[in-house]
Amino acid sequence: MRGPAPKVFRPIPGLRLGVKDKARTIQVPHKNPSNDTFELHWKFGRYVCQLKRVTFNFCSLGGSSRGLRHFLDFEVDKFIDTNPQISVYIQQRNGRDPRIVANYLNGNDRLISLPNNDDQAIWEWLERLTNESGRQWRSERLHQPWITNTPSIQGTWTPFLFKPPLNINPDTFSDGRPK
Repeated sequence: MRGPAPKVFRPIPGLRLGVKDKARTIQVPHKNPSNDTFELHWKFGRYVCQLKRVTFNFCSLGGSSRGLRHFLDFEVDKFIDTNPQISVYIQQRNGRDPRIVANYLNGNDRLISLPNNDDQAIWEWLERLTNESGRQWRSERLHQPWITNTPSIQGTWTPFLFKPPLNINPDTFSDGRPK
């Protein structure tokens, strides 16, 4: 089903048009499109999910894996349907605690141990892992947001470096009224 057609300015024949009226007669394909005829490159933004792989490790007999086994039986299909860009692996590790291993595009891995967690806690961890970038912020040294070959003792240049400070006292403003 198509939506309403975009409104197009139709000039009267024989009438001289100005620049604005001529611009209105040009049909632009991306203005006012209906939702069902929208091209795919207009729908999607630039966001790329950094999480590329999730591995669920569980024990088939252990009591601490009960919550993860329930999640895998009933909830993992919802996660796969909502995140088709993430590949999901399920691996059995008998005799060990359940865990989630998250692999990111930059090569970093994140390991989350999940003993005795329920579905809601596992969902919260998965949401957090999908929203993260995979950078290990604690181990990276981020002292300065810039890189320079000629460091300065005086500090970083800003556009306000050599300008006098502004006087923002409202009593000194001249508004044309006598004081």
